[in-house]
Amino acid sequence: MDNLINVRLYGNGSRNSRRRAEYIYCDKAPNYIGMRAKLSTCSRTEKYKDYKGNVFHFEGDFLVCENCKSAFNPFSLEESYMKIKVNDSMIVTITDNNQVTDDTVFE
Repeated sequence: MDNLINVRLYGNGSRNSRRRAEYIYCDKAPNYIGMRAKLSTCSRTEKYKDYKGNVFHFEGDFLVCENCKSAFNPFSLEESYMKIKVNDSMIVTITDNNQVTDDTVFE
């Protein structure tokens, strides 16, 4: 069932209408690279990059960057440790298909 893609859904959902889906078989794995998704629904074992190239990883419900480069670092630091609580409004651009799970919600 992994290679089946839903292409059409028939029926209006009323009691007298039957909902029927039409599927096609696809022998290629889907490519999610470049798509935007809610970060909280993505894989927690993968690493993520922000627009500056900082690499983040999950630690529980937090996103952590060990060597974060930012214009807002205090005391003229070039790199700092950053820990951010993940919420549902955070969006990420997928850079690796392994970042996507069955529960991933796309924008």
